[in-house]
Amino acid sequence: PYIVAFASGCILTGILDREGDIAQGKRTLAVVYGRRATAAVGLVGFVLACVWGLLNLDLVIALPAAVSTVVLAAGVVVGSAALTVRANKYAIFLLSVAVGLFFPVYLFIIAVYYLLARWYHRRRFDIAYPSFGA
Repeated sequence: PYIVAFASGCILTGILDREGDIAQGKRTLAVVYGRRATAAVGLVGFVLACVWGLLNLDLVIALPAAVSTVVLAAGVVVGSAALTVRANKYAIFLLSVAVGLFFPVYLFIIAVYYLLARWYHRRRFDIAYPSFGA
């Protein structure tokens, strides 16, 4: 289920990169089939990861996948790229927190990374990144 969730996240990232990929002449899933179809493929992946995690009694993957599934499903239904992006961010964040519950040092590392990344992107590019916004 972890590989399926990771692959779904990668597929969804293609939605953000779509305009640049078009400009570069790349043929990604998002370029060829569009945002909504790409989000639907990501949704299927998150559903599979959630079900697989539940069947294995692995809540570390099942819960983040479930939350992302709900948000992503709403994004697919209304055709919202913003909800699609949020679903992907929630999946990454929630899986990191779930893993951090078993390895607390990882939570510390993620927190330090987040603060440093926010500082760097604000100072270098004057943007608020990483963020949970869309």
